[in-house]
Amino acid sequence: MNMKKAIKLMPLSLLVVSFTGSAIATQAAIATQTASVNQTKGEANKESTIGTAPTLKVTHNSYVEVERLLYIGELEQAATMIAELVSSVDSKKQQGLLKARIQLAKNKLDQASDTMEQLIARFPSDPELHYWLAMINGSQAQQASIFSAGAFAKKSKNGFIKTIKLDTNYVQGYQGLIQFYLGAPAIAGGSLKKAKKTAAELLEINRLQGLLSLVSIAREDDDEKLETKIIKALESEFQTCATAQYVVGFYYQQKKKFDKAFLAFNKAVTIADYSEVTGESEQDFKDSKLNATYQLGRNAVFSEQYVEEGISALHKYLKADISTAMPSKHWASYRLAKLYILNAQSEQAKPILQNLSRIDHADNLENLAKKDLQSL
Repeated sequence: MNMKKAIKLMPLSLLVVSFTGSAIATQAAIATQTASVNQTKGEANKESTIGTAPTLKVTHNSYVEVERLLYIGELEQAATMIAELVSSVDSKKQQGLLKARIQLAKNKLDQASDTMEQLIARFPSDPELHYWLAMINGSQAQQASIFSAGAFAKKSKNGFIKTIKLDTNYVQGYQGLIQFYLGAPAIAGGSLKKAKKTAAELLEINRLQGLLSLVSIAREDDDEKLETKIIKALESEFQTCATAQYVVGFYYQQKKKFDKAFLAFNKAVTIADYSEVTGESEQDFKDSKLNATYQLGRNAVFSEQYVEEGISALHKYLKADISTAMPSKHWASYRLAKLYILNAQSEQAKPILQNLSRIDHADNLENLAKKDLQSL
């Protein structure tokens, strides 16, 4: 058993939103939770795209800005800001947690673990700290040698269990534990049965997040009947929940039911106001709306329908601050060019493709751009 591939932890939202790929992701919301659950293979925003964030004056109240920089992948600037913030007794935990999250995002796992261990020594009863240490331990398990991966995996599992014991309503703890059970081999503690049991417990606390967990479990178990049943429940019960409608849209898109996918993505995008009653976090709400905006464009490319709506959606996406867990702006630009071609606007598509063809992309996007240029 290859223990490096054994533990695949990611915030459920990110996991659910993309449904593909293995990852140990940091949350943008919780963790850049939700949804992320939500990336299409090959389109991940592996690095910051268009421009860099401006240098801002650092103040004691700059945590929101540090969160934003971490969210969009400006890790060096986030690290500099957090290091320069004035510390007080009340801010030590928040500052230390942000520091650890930046270290995790930079894949400095031992440093991130040390930071969290020090924080937990000071704040031993804080479930959020135990949750993040469990996430870090999961990343260490994935990257460790076969001789030490098992120990990290055990620490990760126990960390999620500890999180839930400290706060039985801490949703992220259940989500992390479920993903552990789904991603780890049996020898390291993985168990589909335990994942289902934990999801049932989560369902009692937060119906939305419980259903989203069951979608992941159904996919892992190749239970198409259960997956369809859960999707129908999300579709009908959570009409005003952006996360639910986004997941529904992605499901229909994968099934090539593009009309239904469009309706769900469009519903997610047009939900005006966040309501915590739905069971999603405010960050998940915002992220799901952004992801659905991108998918409106992608869906239009696949279906060759709703092209004008797709073009409009991609323009909005390109203007937004996006998480590194979302499709990159290069991919959004490529999708936009494809829609321009479909809409008999080749002159608008050409400069976009020319620009993309000059950039060395890790996913070979430049070759796709060159091929499309040749056909114009």
